[in-house]
Amino acid sequence: MSKNIINEKYEEAVNKLLNSMEENGKEWVKSWSGGSNGIPFNENTKKGYRGINVLLLWMQSIDKGYETNRYMTFKQALALGGKVKKGEKGTSIFFYTFAESKKLDSKGERIKYPMIKYYTVFNIEQIEGIEFKMPTIKKYENERNGHVEAYINTLPIAIKNEGFQPCYIPSIDEVRIPKLERFKSTEDYYSTLFHELGHSTGHKKRLNRDMCTTMTSKNYGFEELIAELTSVFMCGEFNINIKTCQHVEYLEGWIKAIRENKKILWKASSEAQKATDYLLECSKITKAA
Repeated sequence: MSKNIINEKYEEAVNKLLNSMEENGKEWVKSWSGGSNGIPFNENTKKGYRGINVLLLWMQSIDKGYETNRYMTFKQALALGGKVKKGEKGTSIFFYTFAESKKLDSKGERIKYPMIKYYTVFNIEQIEGIEFKMPTIKKYENERNGHVEAYINTLPIAIKNEGFQPCYIPSIDEVRIPKLERFKSTEDYYSTLFHELGHSTGHKKRLNRDMCTTMTSKNYGFEELIAELTSVFMCGEFNINIKTCQHVEYLEGWIKAIRENKKILWKASSEAQKATDYLLECSKITKAA
């Protein structure tokens, strides 16, 4: 396999990873802190992937909304009587191995040198013809809030009920949130949705906030604070009981990270109010019924 092809694949994968981290930093943190499916692993060998491959496959699961982090190669699927679904694209993963040189060292043994290789793997949801045992997902009996649903349906913002990770993806201007039945309560569902909608107001065609921030930057924490305060304000507008939600715990984590700048809470509140006003004004239905 050509060294240039390997380098190109690796560079492409790393660039994709970095771009995703900059655009969707919050979602990465949420997934890594005990995400639904644990460390990605090979379905055939049952061995977990390591290093950068963990990040690449996590990113793929989040981006595509897969229910599991179980992957396998094209050949492994064929060996089990299955095949990759038409039109599906795999994810490149990388690992180091050692190759032997024709040269000998001082002891007369062949010199070994590290070499990087890559494989293409597919999530089991991209494979057909094999019966995989899928995880049992706990479902909750929640009821939708008719007034909030009517409001959401008038928003000019793309919202998809899919996957296992709530997120806003700036590059395609889309909010994704798991189905209502996956949340512990109706209040949790709507407060989470309002949080992601808060992020969406920062898009360049809306309020044009700085959305391209890394997880370690103060701007990242500031954007998170804006989104969560927007959720608090929106819950108040629609009379959603926020006592059962996790606003306080969530906000406290970010307040600690930016405590050295006491004025930032005031500024974040102002930006969150702008976001709330925008969300209310761009719909025909506002306020609680």
